[in-house]
Amino acid sequence: MVKVSWIRGQRKALCSNLAHVILVSRTKFDSERASNGDRQRWGRLVISGIEAYGKLLEAAQLDDLSDRVERLENGSEDSGAVEKSVEKQDTVS
Repeated sequence: MVKVSWIRGQRKALCSNLAHVILVSRTKFDSERASNGDRQRWGRLVISGIEAYGKLLEAAQLDDLSDRVERLENGSEDSGAVEKSVEKQDTVS
């Protein structure tokens, strides 16, 4: 379980760093003084950052689903809790 919490902590830190990279890159992209070449480079960085952020979010969602399946297989959740969890997941998606 320690490894899972470490991974989640690292993922949270990466998301925070990516959000900062995207913000700075977008600011640089929007700069009036930037040349077309610079704007293209900053634009590519924004797109790459957003793609990476999306992959991290997808991985987090898959981890959550994996945890739910594992709990179901171990019988640690009753059917009411599972239904509430599924409803919650559906509203987030």
